[in-house]
Amino acid sequence: MSREAGSLEHKETRGVHSSALADGNEILIFRDDIGRHNAIDKVIGEALCRGFELEDKLILTSGRISSEILSKALRCRIPVIVAAGAPTNQAVKMAKNVNLTVAGLARGNIMCIFSGEERIV
Repeated sequence: MSREAGSLEHKETRGVHSSALADGNEILIFRDDIGRHNAIDKVIGEALCRGFELEDKLILTSGRISSEILSKALRCRIPVIVAAGAPTNQAVKMAKNVNLTVAGLARGNIMCIFSGEERIV
C-alpha cells in the first residue's frame, strides 16, 4: 500500500500509519492514525459497523506485523495481512499455525510472503 497514493495526512505530516481493508480488487476502507494498532482498529471497526463479511478480505498496513496485529485479523477471520514493514518472528510462527497469510516488506508489486503463500496468485 502506498501511503503517498492514499494518505493526505501522511503527505502533510510524515507521522501517521495507514491501514486499509481491501477485497483484492479495490480499497474498501482506508484510515490513518499515529498508532499502527489504532489505524487497524479503525478499519476493522468501520468494517464491522458496516456489516462487511471479512473472510474474503485482506488488511493492508504501513506498519510492521506483530503477533497482536495478527490476532486482530484472526479474531475477525481476515485471512491475509500485507504490510510495508516486516513481521515479527512470533507473528510468522503464529500465522503458520493458524494458516493465515502474512506478506511484508511490500513495495509496489514486490513483497515477501512469510506464510500462507497458497493464497497469493
